[in-house]
Amino acid sequence: MRQGLQIYCQIPFTAKERRMTKPFAALSALILLLGSAHAVAADAQTLYLPEAAPWSNLTGDANGNGVFDDWAAEITKRTGLVFDIKRAPSARLQQALKDGSVDLAFGVKSTGTASFVDYPACPVASPVIIIAAKGFALTKIDDLYAAPQGVGVIRGVTYDQAFDENAQIKKSEEANVETILKKMAAGRLQATIGSGVSLYYQAKTNGLRDVLADRLVVGKIDACLRTPTGKSNTPVVQAMVKALDAMKADGTAAAIVTKYVGDGWQ
Repeated sequence: MRQGLQIYCQIPFTAKERRMTKPFAALSALILLLGSAHAVAADAQTLYLPEAAPWSNLTGDANGNGVFDDWAAEITKRTGLVFDIKRAPSARLQQALKDGSVDLAFGVKSTGTASFVDYPACPVASPVIIIAAKGFALTKIDDLYAAPQGVGVIRGVTYDQAFDENAQIKKSEEANVETILKKMAAGRLQATIGSGVSLYYQAKTNGLRDVLADRLVVGKIDACLRTPTGKSNTPVVQAMVKALDAMKADGTAAAIVTKYVGDGWQ
């Protein structure tokens, strides 16, 4: 029986039989391909990004790009980790980290979150700056006392305690950074305050970089990997931390910010 089976297996297929087996071979290949894709999807780590340019969602849809998107792609290159990118408004994402419904996210370090968010890696720090319009000399905080129209601030946002509580600085509340920059260009505001990354990105996007001149650094905002408290000591998170630390050390993380924002934000 064994010999007969061996002889049978050595008989070649006829042309007709080969034609009949082709569809089955193609189907088998498709099944293997789908199985492989499913395995990759099953291993993908869900990573949430805030809907805030230039960090993410520059195109305003599910396929938006930005600094954090590029960081995730670079981590994939360095570690082999695959990410399923999802996006959410910043406030909603912070709440999701608090209630534990999100395990991995990029974002900026926020005050008052230490009790429910871990920040295992922060590869970039954006300076908080007061920046003057061209033609208005700014070398110290006291110079702002002489600003006739004042300093543009975003309504409802806190910046630096000393600045926020200084009643001698005239502050003009505005809806967004774009409005502030346009008023600075028109001579209707003398300065503004905010994250260097956000201010320089908006200035670049709106063609107003030449409006920005003297600046003072009054603080910093860290851009970080975030997890709920107690969930940062996992193999996936530690692999991401190692990659992000390396990206900080070799300048890759900052170079990605510069790609979107332009030079000078540091």
